[in-house]
Amino acid sequence: GGDSRLWAIGACLLATLCEYASGLCLLSRLAPDAYRIILKSIHMTYHYQAKKDVQVTFSLTPEQMDEWIVTPLKTQEKIFHEFAVEVYDSDRNHICTGKVNWQIKSWAHVRTKP
Repeated sequence: GGDSRLWAIGACLLATLCEYASGLCLLSRLAPDAYRIILKSIHMTYHYQAKKDVQVTFSLTPEQMDEWIVTPLKTQEKIFHEFAVEVYDSDRNHICTGKVNWQIKSWAHVRTKP
């Protein structure tokens, strides 16, 4: 029926929200002229139907940035890292968790330059 179709559209929007939030956070911490990020994959787990306003929760500490991204890129041309992104509604129901896997690569190693 109509509800399942609307939920499917909502599910895709929630996935996009997880991708956007994690990508924006990465780009705010990495110099966009130094590093390229590309979405490798995204896996969504839905816990509760979104019927109210939602809020995405994602953050990276300076220590995580160094351990997961900066240090590995010193010895590798590119890395892949999966980030967990959570979405909650206004009643604090856990709506979904997105596991967003990003490829992060120095522009120096990209064949097609920006």
